[in-house]
Amino acid sequence: MSAIISIEKASDRIKTLHQIPCSGCAFFTNDYRLKCTVNLINACTEAAINCRDFEPRTQPCHACRQCLHKFE
Repeated sequence: MSAIISIEKASDRIKTLHQIPCSGCAFFTNDYRLKCTVNLINACTEAAINCRDFEPRTQPCHACRQCLHKFE
């Protein structure tokens, strides 16, 4: 029985971690030194699940894409 309980607890923990929205936020830098430019301490933690500063990441505008092609 304890193995089943452990599996259920692990499953619940994984579900909670998948609710962290940081990787889909415009302020997320994907750099381990500065994960978020707005919420430095709560980035990538459970405290970020209901982040009030969350801004969905969008595709770069047409002008930005043109600049990116110049550097390739």
